Amino acid sequence: MRAVVMRERAAMAVLVLLLLLPVLGTAFYLWSKHQWANGRLAEVEPRYARLLGLEASQAELTQAQRAVQAHLARFAYPAGQDVSQTGADAQQRVRNVATVAGLTLVSSQVLPAKAEGAFDRIPITVQLEGDMGALQAVLVVLASEKPAIHFESMSLQTIGAVRAEVPARLGIQFKLFVLRKRS
Repeated sequence: MRAVVMRERAAMAVLVLLLLLPVLGTAFYLWSKHQWANGRLAEVEPRYARLLGLEASQAELTQAQRAVQAHLARFAYPAGQDVSQTGADAQQRVRNVATVAGLTLVSSQVLPAKAEGAFDRIPITVQLEGDMGALQAVLVVLASEKPAIHFESMSLQTIGAVRAEVPARLGIQFKLFVLRKRS
C-alpha cells in the first residue's frame, strides 16, 4: 500500500511539475523581456534628456544662429548673390574707396572664383598710383568694409626719382579677395 501511495505522490509531483513548467517558462520569458526593456530605457534615457534640453533651449539656439548669420554677413557675401555679381560689386567698392582717397586707378581685374570649404573665394587684383597718405586712407577704409575685403598681398614701388621735398609717388598692387557663402 505504501508503494502505491508513494507512486501516486510521485505521479502527482510529476504532474504538478509538468503543469508548472509552462508557467515558469512564461515567467522567465517575461522577466527576460523586462530586463531587456530596462536596458533599452537606460540606453535611450540620455538621448531623450539631450533632446529635451535642446527643445528647452530652442530660443537660445535660434538667437545664437541669428547672431552667427549676422556675424557671417560681415565677412562674406550671401549665397543668393551670383559669383560674378559678387566679384563685380567688390571690385566696384575697392575702386570707389581708392578714387575717393585720391589714388589713381591703373587697372583692376576679378579673377575666377575658387571653392574653399563652404565659401567661394573671389580674387581681385588692383593696380593704383598715388602718395602714401592716400594709401593709408585706403587701407583704413578697406579694413572697415562690410562684407570684408581680405588682403592676400600688397606690393609698393616708387615711381620716378625720390626727392625729400616732394612726396614720393607710389605704384601699388593689391591682391585682394572676398568670400561668398556657397549654398
